[in-house]
Amino acid sequence: MTDYFKQTEALVLPVLEKHNKIGIMLSGGLDSGTLSWCLFKLITDNNLDKDVTVYTVPRTDNSLTHANKIRTILEQYFDIKIKHKIRGNKALHHSEQVNSGVISAMNENEIVFIAENRKPDDLQTDHFERIRWDGTGANVSQPWFDITKDVIVATAIECGLTDIMIHSHSCTETPLIRCNDCWWCSERAWAFNQNNYTDPGRY
Repeated sequence: MTDYFKQTEALVLPVLEKHNKIGIMLSGGLDSGTLSWCLFKLITDNNLDKDVTVYTVPRTDNSLTHANKIRTILEQYFDIKIKHKIRGNKALHHSEQVNSGVISAMNENEIVFIAENRKPDDLQTDHFERIRWDGTGANVSQPWFDITKDVIVATAIECGLTDIMIHSHSCTETPLIRCNDCWWCSERAWAFNQNNYTDPGRY
């Protein structure tokens, strides 16, 4: 049986141990919510003294509202208070807003974690291009860049992250409930189907 959390631990714990001032990009989606949980779990379990800040870029999909829900879940689970900063230039096109937020977080931290993942081969889209920051000299870690969302969903299921599955928002077309039509909704549905698991969320 695959231990998905252990796989993530192997990718991120050495990075966590190396840096003290850590940023986490939290969009309010399932990917960033699950990675944030894994990071705080590893920090807590290993008694690491780290200065952690989560960052949200306020987008038209109501990312800030959903990110606040995830932050509250994390605070309650780990009994901590999480620093949360809003970054990103609202004047930019939405395709550039996230990048501007990442750059701001990079300027304020030793390392910034991003939960970006690989597009499934059978769900191709030309709507966006991923940016590989890590390995280019940037102070960014993208531990899930080469895995698809079904593995992230498997990690959330394994770790019992029902609240994050319920309250995370993957849709880019609507601010509250999901449209069930956009590529991001399709990717989420695909990932849960790959795990033969009913998605408990509706956002």
